Amino acid sequence: MNFPPPSQNPKTNVIGPVLVGSGIGWFSGIFGIGGGVFSVPYFYHRGLQMKQAIGTSAACGIPIAFSGSISYMIVGSSISNLPDFSVGYVYLPAAIVVGLASAWSAIVGVRAAHRIKQKKLRLGFAVLLMIMGLNLLLR
Repeated sequence: MNFPPPSQNPKTNVIGPVLVGSGIGWFSGIFGIGGGVFSVPYFYHRGLQMKQAIGTSAACGIPIAFSGSISYMIVGSSISNLPDFSVGYVYLPAAIVVGLASAWSAIVGVRAAHRIKQKKLRLGFAVLLMIMGLNLLLR
């Protein structure tokens, strides 16, 4: 990846990104949509090319999914009437399938994004956001 060097002092303020990340997580949870819907436009607005914003957003999903899974395992650890092969609220067979499918899909998606021209990628993402917005309004 050929990311341009940062133009700011390395001692940047972390409060802004932490607040933005918290807001992205909150809105994603409230609306039931992936954080990439919010993080890709944020990264693009912060100066990343669309392809870099998509790849960065996909990479952000890994620690989010991992920490969320651990949280559900801990919170549900005292519940006794869960299905076999569950650790807390996480059903391991489903978690494995979803994890593998997500990893594969992220790789395929990032590769596809690198093959598409920047302008078409932005337009496609804008159309996707409009469709998702309409879907939320019509529910």
